[in-house]
Amino acid sequence: RGSVGEAAVRMTGLDGDVVTELIDPGFVGDAPDGIGTNSAWISESLAERTGLGPGDDLPLVFYSGGFENLSISAVYSSGAGLLGDVAIDRPVLMRQVPATPDLFALVRTDGTKAASDSVRELSASYGVPAVSTPQQFVGERGEMLRGFERVVLWMLLFTLLRARVGGVNPLMLSVG
Repeated sequence: RGSVGEAAVRMTGLDGDVVTELIDPGFVGDAPDGIGTNSAWISESLAERTGLGPGDDLPLVFYSGGFENLSISAVYSSGAGLLGDVAIDRPVLMRQVPATPDLFALVRTDGTKAASDSVRELSASYGVPAVSTPQQFVGERGEMLRGFERVVLWMLLFTLLRARVGGVNPLMLSVG
């Protein structure tokens, strides 16, 4: 996460050399060959909020305190759900945010067991403990969110029970 001027943004680091082989976020105008270490792609909504476009400088401030002044090489219209507001080359992100608790990679294979085994072996060599299919990845994240939902519901139920019994003034309860 970070900001561009007054606009808060979510960012994604991608392997800039091969990203266009893996995803097509619906480019507005010409599609770039990739993302360079001095360039970035921005979402159409960020372009509209900031008035920025291809060729403009992108003053990107990271919540970690770092700063990068990148050149906008493309605007995408449909990839914001996956990419956030700004897509940058992975080494730039790693330079600015050296530690992160949640890393993932999209890997296209031919679907054979040999390819799957190669991905698992390579991942293990970098200390990655798990390799998931897209369906497993989404399912695991969904289960985690359902767990948070259950905790919040139990907390709300407990608070309401305490209010009903008299331990908490129900007029002081609020949701904010």
